[in-house]
Amino acid sequence: MADFSNLLGEIDELENTQPSIQDPENELEPSDQIPGISSNPNEEVPSVLRKARDELELQREGLTASTFDVTQDDLDPSEEIQTDDDFQLMKKLWIQELNSPELLPSKPDLYPMLLEVLGHQQDTLDQLQSQAQSDVVDPTLATLAASICKMDMDRMSFLLADYTRTRLEKIEMHALHNRELIDRMSDSEVAYLKGYGELFEAHMRRSVTNHIPKDVFKKLDEDYMIERPDLDSYVFAEIVSEEVEIDNYYGLNISDDEEEGRYQRFQQEDKIFVRYRCIRDLILAGKVELLM
Repeated sequence: MADFSNLLGEIDELENTQPSIQDPENELEPSDQIPGISSNPNEEVPSVLRKARDELELQREGLTASTFDVTQDDLDPSEEIQTDDDFQLMKKLWIQELNSPELLPSKPDLYPMLLEVLGHQQDTLDQLQSQAQSDVVDPTLATLAASICKMDMDRMSFLLADYTRTRLEKIEMHALHNRELIDRMSDSEVAYLKGYGELFEAHMRRSVTNHIPKDVFKKLDEDYMIERPDLDSYVFAEIVSEEVEIDNYYGLNISDDEEEGRYQRFQQEDKIFVRYRCIRDLILAGKVELLM
């Protein structure tokens, strides 16, 4: 996710008028300023503008902007640097679940962590919106920062909501089959499956099973009568471990002539298009990841 740590840090004063390029020799004059940054030294701005100010100071000394880098020593030790790890983790789980024909193992600690992140972002957004309505900082800059923060929250909220919706859809679609996959569900998903199963059973009894012979009713729970996900559907995937061996004919009856080309080795970062059943165990082991 975007780094908003510095947006709400301490507010610095602009002691000097901000320069801009005036003459043909590209010299920076102290009397000029950057559009959007007030030249009033008493007007405070968000600390996110420190970098722009420092770049101009370096240019004034004859350095280029490309030589400017923020190092760990330049940061306030009390400020936490947010990374994109949370979003990337959520995106990876969402892609895996969206493209898998079956329910994948859940991450029980995922929701509390992401909800806490969203809570912090909401606090950040509220503070930025409050600053935009005050005279402490430039309202335009505070509004822009708030818009970026809101967009960051929206993309995380979408992934979290769609990831949950996809899992619940699979639970409903193959409810009887998912009784065998309780270990892949969170406690709330198990409770949802149980409640859905009770409602579905009551409906089926009223509309179907109460009107058929009991000996036929018993056959409805046979293995071949239970709807299951299509594990033979084809998926795109990427090898993320150093090397894997894939059985191209896993689960199929083959002749002796086909046995020779049954196994195939792939290296890390190889992209493949294969039946899901052939890489199912590798996906669960984290050696292969599904692609969009």
